[in-house]
Amino acid sequence: MPRLTQRPKKLSERTIRGWVDEHIPYRVESLERAISWTFHSGAERDAALLHARWCTELLGLSKSKGRLKVDEDYFSLDGGKTSDAVKAADLGGANVDPAKLRHEQRKILLTLMERADKAVAHPTCDKLGRMNSRRKQAAYDLETKHVLKEGARILLELLNTNIGTKNHMTFGVSQLTNMEEKS
Repeated sequence: MPRLTQRPKKLSERTIRGWVDEHIPYRVESLERAISWTFHSGAERDAALLHARWCTELLGLSKSKGRLKVDEDYFSLDGGKTSDAVKAADLGGANVDPAKLRHEQRKILLTLMERADKAVAHPTCDKLGRMNSRRKQAAYDLETKHVLKEGARILLELLNTNIGTKNHMTFGVSQLTNMEEKS
């Protein structure tokens, strides 16, 4: 699949507003539920995991060889003429530079992306084709809960810093307030 190193056509102000007013906020709601861990089903948890993964891509992050990296490339489905991918830089913000994140933040976001890929986006099992034992699965689920909650906090902060500020908007106000009170 061809990749482009820049967006061939700048997004219109109307399109940017649509992203900032519609596409990002409902995913932020899912992140807020992850922080408070108020899911009514595994499907809601999985949706939050996928929305968190979506936000990492929007912020211009990807993973390669066990590391976070800046991803400024755009997939093209028509031989390199156009792309429907959107990144923070396209919305008037800035893509995240993983080198500027703290080590723990990079570790959590990388694990979050890997969990979303393995647990939700792709049907997988261990290398021998077995499902995990109940004890292993319980430990994995507990760690996933921690990674999703902390990853959602980091993503909300990055969304606000890298997109919200540039668009005079704050995403996830209630959760940001709660986070400041706990600090």
